[in-house]
Amino acid sequence: MDSDAFIRWALDNARTVEERYTTELIVEQGLNWWFMHHKISRPFDHAAIRERQRQRTLNPAYEPKLDESNVRRAAEMLHNLKTWNTWSYNERPIRDLKAFTFLTELEDLRLNNCEVTDLSVFATLPKLGVLHFASADCEDFSALAGCRQLRELGLTLGKSVFRVGTNWPNVQGLEQLEQLETLALSGNLLAFAPGVTWPKVRTATLNCDPLPHAKTLRATRLPSKTRSVLDCSSPLELCKFNSLAVATGLKGVAGRRKATTSRLNYTASRLYSCKNKF
Repeated sequence: MDSDAFIRWALDNARTVEERYTTELIVEQGLNWWFMHHKISRPFDHAAIRERQRQRTLNPAYEPKLDESNVRRAAEMLHNLKTWNTWSYNERPIRDLKAFTFLTELEDLRLNNCEVTDLSVFATLPKLGVLHFASADCEDFSALAGCRQLRELGLTLGKSVFRVGTNWPNVQGLEQLEQLETLALSGNLLAFAPGVTWPKVRTATLNCDPLPHAKTLRATRLPSKTRSVLDCSSPLELCKFNSLAVATGLKGVAGRRKATTSRLNYTASRLYSCKNKF
């Protein structure tokens, strides 16, 4: 990582509010590493942390402020940042990812509370092997095709915990991620072309949430030794999952080897009929 480049970029007055907010989060993490590295203890001020979170979340006029000394300290330690996990719903959503381009040592990145549309940053992280991402604002996931080194991918397509965005996200090119071993997809899987294949996937979680009037789902193809969790949560008359060695978690239906679920009928979220071919 180029520490000087990060410092110049972070302190540039041209940075937008959202760029500075993401940078603020990174500086806070790097600063924690700096104090631990230098064995300097700091009092834990829970009230101040809660107030900062409250301002970020509830104040639309919140302005991130970056202290130069803190930025320089954090920059010294950012090469140690190999994992990043943002699952908190008590924080302001991340809306810009440009600051992550400086975290070139990242191996595991999990961003759940996001309002991001541009995913091209992920392809600039050469060591990224694990990515979990959810954003109701993202309509185009095709930039992830550049992350050829990914071994684990989890995507929530077109929605987040609190909002639903696009029903038909662009997922073109994701079939090029041939190194994937673990795959979790949630959302409208009808967006995938029939016959999409990930040859090395061994663990897959497919949460099918298609459009309300969708009648058929031609599912993705997974290797014969894949362990899968299947969940069809919307009205669905025909749902076929082929080439699955083990299928578990299908609304309480026990897994069967080489099972193909040929007909599913739902009232609300309750499965009342399921015929399996073996």
